[in-house]
Amino acid sequence: MNTALIEWLKELREAGNKLILWTNRVDEALDLAVSLCAEHGLYFDAVNDNLPEITEYFGSNSRKVYANVYIDDRAVCIRHEKGVEAINERIAKQSY
Repeated sequence: MNTALIEWLKELREAGNKLILWTNRVDEALDLAVSLCAEHGLYFDAVNDNLPEITEYFGSNSRKVYANVYIDDRAVCIRHEKGVEAINERIAKQSY
């Protein structure tokens, strides 16, 4: 388990960012992933779905999850400080 990623995501959420777990997992595999994250103190504002306020804003719930930043731990190695810094800078520049 990538504990550095978990700690960073927890920091992002504590700073007021919304976290959505968007995964191919379903059923038991999804339940296990959510449970393992919760055991490490990582909670999500939505799982495989849009945030309720986004659905309300757009008047429908599209199949694609709306987000300002997508983080894929399999596509990018975010253990490196420069990667984390770059994403933090991107988040800081967002206007909501």
